[in-house]
Amino acid sequence: MKPFTIFFCILIISPSVFSYDDSQRYKVAKFYKEKAQKAVDNSVKHLKGECRIMLSMHHLDQKYAKLKRVRANGNSLVCKAAKKELKKYKNQKITYDTPEKLLRLTISTGH
Repeated sequence: MKPFTIFFCILIISPSVFSYDDSQRYKVAKFYKEKAQKAVDNSVKHLKGECRIMLSMHHLDQKYAKLKRVRANGNSLVCKAAKKELKKYKNQKITYDTPEKLLRLTISTGH
């Protein structure tokens, strides 16, 4: 019975702990992902692939943060389109719900 309980607990906890993307947890990450995904989807070139993006945030106080740095790896064309869009928001104040220094996003296409 004990191994079954441990397995059941791991099964429930693991999806929330090992999230593929921070946009499922944080409003700020969801905002940036929507902007990047829209830019990639509306690109003139029909892009295919995936890009993993790490955003570094600089917290100004208990309420506001700024996007400090954008790093990406994956398909170079998808990453280039996403980074170009996200650089527009660099050094702009944004309110956040939970302070987080690094945000990870995954932008994928396959149209």
